[in-house]
Amino acid sequence: MSHLGRPDGNANPNFSLKPIVPKLEEILKTKVHFISTPPVKAIEEVKSFSKGEVVLLENLRFFPEEEGKFKLPNGEKKKAKKEKVVEFRKALSSMGKKINDLIIFYSIIKKKKLIEKHFFF
Repeated sequence: MSHLGRPDGNANPNFSLKPIVPKLEEILKTKVHFISTPPVKAIEEVKSFSKGEVVLLENLRFFPEEEGKFKLPNGEKKKAKKEKVVEFRKALSSMGKKINDLIIFYSIIKKKKLIEKHFFF
């Protein structure tokens, strides 16, 4: 789980984490399951994976609840509904133990700039 850039709570292919999947698979020498659905809807899918399987969630900033705000296509700024933000955070925390190792691994990759060709850090 990670975030990248400032896509203003909207999906933007320029900030997708999907392009790093092949490099993660190469480095880890294992399949990386990429989940693009919102975390609230992905809880059961994430929990269905076995210990040792690797899961990468889509850029969390694609979802308005991550920062609590978003922009409409006309540029108007809006706040995410408080109850949706709470639900989003609960979903992420419920998956945290499952994917904590990936968070640590991603931090190592970021520091070593192993995926620099896909993103500018």
